[in-house]
Amino acid sequence: MSIPGRASLWSIDRSDVITYVGGAWDAFAIANDARSLCGTHVLGAQLFDFIAGEETRLIYRLLIGKARATNATVPVLFRCDSPELERHMRLEIVPGYANALEFRSVLLRAEIRPRFRVLDLNETRSRTELGSCSFCMRLELPSHEWLDAESVVARTELLGGSDSPRLVHGICPECSAHLHERLGAESDAPRN
Repeated sequence: MSIPGRASLWSIDRSDVITYVGGAWDAFAIANDARSLCGTHVLGAQLFDFIAGEETRLIYRLLIGKARATNATVPVLFRCDSPELERHMRLEIVPGYANALEFRSVLLRAEIRPRFRVLDLNETRSRTELGSCSFCMRLELPSHEWLDAESVVARTELLGGSDSPRLVHGICPECSAHLHERLGAESDAPRN
């Protein structure tokens, strides 16, 4: 488990290529069954190869653009849950020399919860797709209602089968509006 306050660090160059990983990066990857994301596997790769979902990539491009254009740190609160933990985190995108950027991801708090199979990377997946917000971790029901994971389990049979649904990463309308507002682009926010 990650220790609150301990940061994972990574940097990208002006072409968005990962040039450095450090801090708690490898420990976090290993603790979350993601050894393929350890530093030796990601250095030299494009950052956007590791960001799932078109909407999520767009928001990260806008956040990165804002950090570079304003030469100011851009903070973002987000969730990064595991099957047994609800994790609240803060990301800071910090401008560096020659349009390079440093990313600092800090665990603010973690809460133990009953195991949630759909977040286990080793689960067998069904053909059913379930939207997952990349920032707040809420899930989208077929009715397009976004709810926390526990509420989705209580209200639907989607997660009750032998195989978990495939998560499709995106952004819920609330997080999209909030992020676009913070970016100063309210008029560009996608409409659902």
